Amino acid sequence: MKPYVTIALAALLLGAVHIKEFAFSPQEAALRALQPAPRPEIVRVNIAGPYATILTRGGLMENSPVSSPILVKHFTFGWQALELVNFSCSLDQQMLGARDNATLMRGMPSPKADSHCAALRDDGDPAAVEAIRKQMVARKLVPSVIVRGSFALASWYGAGGGETLFKNIAGSNWNSIASDGGAMGADNMRKYDVPQEAWGAFSISDTPATPACAVPLKDVTIVRAVTPEYPEGARSMHLGPVVVIIKVNVTAKAEVAGASVVQSSGAPIIDMAALVAARQSTYSPKIVNCAPVAGTYTYTANFN
Repeated sequence: MKPYVTIALAALLLGAVHIKEFAFSPQEAALRALQPAPRPEIVRVNIAGPYATILTRGGLMENSPVSSPILVKHFTFGWQALELVNFSCSLDQQMLGARDNATLMRGMPSPKADSHCAALRDDGDPAAVEAIRKQMVARKLVPSVIVRGSFALASWYGAGGGETLFKNIAGSNWNSIASDGGAMGADNMRKYDVPQEAWGAFSISDTPATPACAVPLKDVTIVRAVTPEYPEGARSMHLGPVVVIIKVNVTAKAEVAGASVVQSSGAPIIDMAALVAARQSTYSPKIVNCAPVAGTYTYTANFN
């Protein structure tokens, strides 16, 4: 029996077990990709070779429900989450073959069809790929690690998203030299002296890309701000002017998914009035690469 199958079966019998900071089972790797609360329920596990798909119920990622299976893979250090299988290409790009794809998707929700998919899969020296993935354990989803010579680029998403540039130091140690939300560009390549022959593998172009829309990148904005009223029950406190700051979670559909107090007035009744106004306000979603995604907005309530 293959080692990764033995580990997965043991985890099913004994429950999730941690080996240091790495995931011991495919289930644990999938749960780590989701927000810790509310704790999701494991619905189904499919295994094909070193790969597994995990279907959960009640899980959240960036405060949005996750209904797609999570693709995970076994490495020498443990299991790691790669991708949400929400599009056909999410699995096809791993080039596993029709039989393994069918095994992994048995009993799973059908992914959306798509006409184009970027080749997000590991490429390069396998030992280097594993050494870099081992350092990416804190990231939620790591679709790919591409190694070219003494440089490597890892992509990640799930709590934000972006790329991390690595460099091999002294022939054995891979060190992170740059990490940022969003994709690396030609300026990053020049700054760290990445050879031109690696740029193509990293999908870096020296020619600025033409955006597919007028505003390809935009933070959450408020469309209609509701002004909170000073609660009658708080006037007798004689607090004077106070400020409450609220963090508002906004979905890709411009819906308010939640709100929390970041800076309190010290009076719960006033904080509640600010929360109500923040939730009643309307927002436009965050835009990344011309597509709406979940984001946050800082709502400030002034009480005079």
